[in-house]
Amino acid sequence: SLVTISLLLVGCGVQDNASLKTDDSAPLKPVLIVSGGNSSCERDENKDYTPVGMGMYSKFQQLLADTAERSIAVDYVLTCYRNYNETFDVHYIFSDDPDTIHVAPREDFYVDLDRFLDVTAPGPIIMAGHSYGGWLTMRAVIDLNREFEAAYTLDAISQVECRFTRPFGCTSDPRDIKADERQLIRDNTGIWANFYQTQTFYLHSGKMEHADRNHRLSTSHNGIKTRNEIWDSIYARTVAAAGQSFATSLAMK
Repeated sequence: SLVTISLLLVGCGVQDNASLKTDDSAPLKPVLIVSGGNSSCERDENKDYTPVGMGMYSKFQQLLADTAERSIAVDYVLTCYRNYNETFDVHYIFSDDPDTIHVAPREDFYVDLDRFLDVTAPGPIIMAGHSYGGWLTMRAVIDLNREFEAAYTLDAISQVECRFTRPFGCTSDPRDIKADERQLIRDNTGIWANFYQTQTFYLHSGKMEHADRNHRLSTSHNGIKTRNEIWDSIYARTVAAAGQSFATSLAMK
């Protein structure tokens, strides 16, 4: 039978002790939220800015194809940003109406996201975000009154600290998110996996003490968002969240 999954994709193999609660009377419906960073939006045929086609999109499409081979359907939310000199509004689409592009400030995006999650009645929520999208992932876990199966932060960069007028905020983890808020992220997620790099010397994140796992990868700021080991882990966690077994070496590496 077809297992329906909701994915909120906003990040690699990690191991945790969190257990999934299952209900044999109904299929699990995880949610994957994927969030791109600054200037990640693409222009569609109507010249609208959309997350479809952003840098992580090919990996996301492959994840959908791989889960479909296991008879797992996927619901999702994709978000992106235009150039931050223009606006901090979030551009986003929902899987139940992917042709409609929504544009709203972060707070209004949360309202729409809450509504979507309530309607789709999700089980485990998986978030993954790159750069500004990693910061958005962190803020979502803090600001939404929900528990999350997993959060993947990929070289997360602060929208508050990283500006042309504040370039030093572009070479550290998001310092505007304080220790008590980071503890809340850890408390509200089954696993928080943080990935960062330092090869792009003028734009990089860093180790986050409250994360369950920290992985420093040998890659660039743009390269980290498509690393196979990260997407293999997201895929494996999605399969596991659907109640299907998966090779431990891949799912919990």
